[in-house]
Amino acid sequence: YGMLEQVEATLHGAAPAAIVDLCCGSGFLSLALANEFPAAAVLMFDLDTRIRVRHDASHPNLRFEVADIMADGFGARLGALLREAGGQRGGGPCVAVGMHLC
Repeated sequence: YGMLEQVEATLHGAAPAAIVDLCCGSGFLSLALANEFPAAAVLMFDLDTRIRVRHDASHPNLRFEVADIMADGFGARLGALLREAGGQRGGGPCVAVGMHLC
């Protein structure tokens, strides 16, 4: 719950358009964020293709992507996803978290 409190403190009461979970692992933080901020797009990224994140289908605001965050082109890809999420959700701040960076 400490991470949820950190995200809330960072936002200063604003509703986020998007939350990015880098190296999300099994995605349980992402799931908690999706529950806490249902109006925000929660984008989960991890390089490990063996991770099972079936819970991403249980929330319309939760999306998992296999990605190497250190790869060339990841920044552009992330930017496009954030613009898409912001446009769909009326704009607002974006927050990035990473519990266990790859």
